[in-house]
Amino acid sequence: MELIRKFEKGLVTFEKTMVFVFTITMLASMSLGIAARYLFHGISLTWTEELSVISFVLLSFYGAAYAYYHGKHLGIDNLVHKLNRKTYIRLWYVKKIIIILFLMLVMLRYGIPVALGGLEDTYSVIPIQRFYVQINIPIFGLLVILHSVFSMIRKDYDK
Repeated sequence: MELIRKFEKGLVTFEKTMVFVFTITMLASMSLGIAARYLFHGISLTWTEELSVISFVLLSFYGAAYAYYHGKHLGIDNLVHKLNRKTYIRLWYVKKIIIILFLMLVMLRYGIPVALGGLEDTYSVIPIQRFYVQINIPIFGLLVILHSVFSMIRKDYDK
């Protein structure tokens, strides 16, 4: 159990770091693009917009995984908390299993081919393959699956 705790702590630290890095990257590139446009009278740094979009997408993935770990995702708490404890726990397990199955189907089964398709394409301004952004689709799915499995092992129903 201690090994799982340490592993998950490492995952959460990784997610938190990615959220920080992509937030700073997005804000810096947007600020630079705006400053260039207004300070240099219409000079547009096209790469700043593309970098901001890429950063926003990656921030969304890692931010969602981080929020899921902390139980800060969207949910309907009022209805669920009116159930008796035994029904609530059963429903909690069903919810986790549905999330795992959905992520395995959508993010892993379909996300991996999407990511591999990115090997054949590059972004229009920034000369990197789309693979490096699209590989984060299955990585996000795997992170949330791991958080779900670890949560089920810990039995943290109230999180």
